[in-house]
Amino acid sequence: MINKRQGVPPVAHPEQVDITQMGTKMKKVLAAIIIIVILTGIIERDVVFQEGNPVPLAFGILKLNITDQSIVKISASPDKYIIRSRDGDAPYIKFMEENGWKFVDQLGAGLVFEKNGEKHISVSRMFTRFYKVIMY
Repeated sequence: MINKRQGVPPVAHPEQVDITQMGTKMKKVLAAIIIIVILTGIIERDVVFQEGNPVPLAFGILKLNITDQSIVKISASPDKYIIRSRDGDAPYIKFMEENGWKFVDQLGAGLVFEKNGEKHISVSRMFTRFYKVIMY
């Protein structure tokens, strides 16, 4: 029966919807999602867990992408920071200079800083092709 005023069929009452069938579909979709997540975790575990617990890294990447920050601290012991790889090492060098360190040289993946006659080397490594992790 079509509603003549609106030209659309009337909405079915809740008692006319087969909830058991809908539940089965939802279970299948949920099972497929869980299987995909587990398989991805197994296949990509080396990338996901290369820095240990991936949760701080995920929050750091999220902060980089939704704020205007160019560097985010992801660990306190040891101090680790995450930056976008497309920005090079400039955000970290600027951060260190703002904290009183003077950039001296780059030795491969090591960034050499000096402060009051003390030298410090920070080491960077690629996390993914989009992000770099730097350890103070």
